[in-house]
Amino acid sequence: TSDMYLSEETIKEILKKNNITYDALFLSSTYRKTKQTGELFKCVIEKYKGRKIIHIGDSKKSDYVSPRKNGISSIKWKKTIYSKYDSLNENIIASFINNNFKFKTYEEKFGQLCFGPLLYCFSLWLKNNLVNNKINKVFFLARDGFIMQKAFNIVDENSSIYNQYFYASRRSIIVLSLWKCINVEEMFSKMHLNKSIKIKSLLKKLGLDDLELDDTFYKKYKIKENYEYSIDSLMKNNNTKKMLEDLYPMIVENSKREFKSFLEYKNKQDFNGKVAIVDIGWFGNMQHALESLDLDTDIYGYYVGVEPRKNYQKEQKMYGFLFETDKNFDYFLKEHNFNAIFEMLFLAQHGSVKRFNSDRESGVELYDYEYEDSEDKEKIINIQNSALQFCKLFKKSDLDKYLLDDYEKCFKFMEKELLYPNNSVAKYFGDFKFSDVEEKYIAKPSNIFKYINIKRFINDYKASTWRVGFLKRCFKLKLPYYKINMKIREKYLSRGER
Repeated sequence: TSDMYLSEETIKEILKKNNITYDALFLSSTYRKTKQTGELFKCVIEKYKGRKIIHIGDSKKSDYVSPRKNGISSIKWKKTIYSKYDSLNENIIASFINNNFKFKTYEEKFGQLCFGPLLYCFSLWLKNNLVNNKINKVFFLARDGFIMQKAFNIVDENSSIYNQYFYASRRSIIVLSLWKCINVEEMFSKMHLNKSIKIKSLLKKLGLDDLELDDTFYKKYKIKENYEYSIDSLMKNNNTKKMLEDLYPMIVENSKREFKSFLEYKNKQDFNGKVAIVDIGWFGNMQHALESLDLDTDIYGYYVGVEPRKNYQKEQKMYGFLFETDKNFDYFLKEHNFNAIFEMLFLAQHGSVKRFNSDRESGVELYDYEYEDSEDKEKIINIQNSALQFCKLFKKSDLDKYLLDDYEKCFKFMEKELLYPNNSVAKYFGDFKFSDVEEKYIAKPSNIFKYINIKRFINDYKASTWRVGFLKRCFKLKLPYYKINMKIREKYLSRGER
């Protein structure tokens, strides 16, 4: 018996595939009656007059109370994970997890319940888009594309679509075009820079990573090593302007050298013609940088999400799975609340691409992996492996053909876990360290009694990259921290800050 909107033919096909035999089916889609009202059970009683009947199910009202009201014995089956889903996709995935997994660790649970379904459904969405747009070559960009390619190859195991892992980074791609710039000001216009920056970080973005910046260098140009200069002031300050003008020929020479190495690498990878690139998102900077090189390519960008408040999609062929312009703005807001965790889940176990270098066998030179000696590395690997295990088993089940095309609904598993965390989840992810400009905990507040000083609380709250988790760890009470955090953030969102 089932309150089910799938057709009887579909249910019969599922049962046959799983070798389940039965005497009769009582489906609301066929009888136009439901278990919840009790009317469907009257049909069961009518067919099996005088027989003893027992009904087993996981809904208290439909499967336990309703049959008893109609004289049928019943047993309520306890669910092992979240319940009450809005869509068919969520219900199919949740039922599959219930029937196939027993979580031994939290990494297994999060990987199979949250990250695995997202990778799987993203891969289905990607495959459909590639077919619809008649694209036969797809490149998964380092580093976020590493785990995405693994999932895609599981979901699309027999495909004729050529796919490669493509080493690239924002730094390595942007540097390639700097030799075309007539001055440093034009170089700045091509780069994604913060409002202020240290000289060492600026020169790294300009491609001069290996330049010796000792005391002699700083004294020569009368600049401060740890001072953050505003981007607007760099060409107005006589000292920094002189430094950049002196270094301009070196920047151009390095850019030409790296561009030559890149051309060798991309031809070796067959990065030519009509191609797709796949990355996590959000602004399409890598796609824009690649297109600015005037290569013999027609690039389509496929992303987990595309920043929905900008007009990037009007200028480039780019598509977002979870959100994009005029699509799922609420998902964008929700993902932003745990963006640091979300991005960590996609990390490959190698450093970012430093530059293209034809002297290397791989054609690229990498930075050191920032999580190499971190305990977080093993946790991330365990979550990723668990997610791939979900993909393998779900593919084997052949259930994906029953999923509807609103694949992004799979995001709700992760949403529930990270926007409404319990204390143990808040502590687990809050103790991760996030490396950006500097390394810091994602959400690790001080003892609450130290926050008698309200300024300290505000500073720590602002510094946290997962503020919902920060608030949960602070107060530990069952409160709507996501809604509280969004109220606090409204004024920032109105300024267009991510």
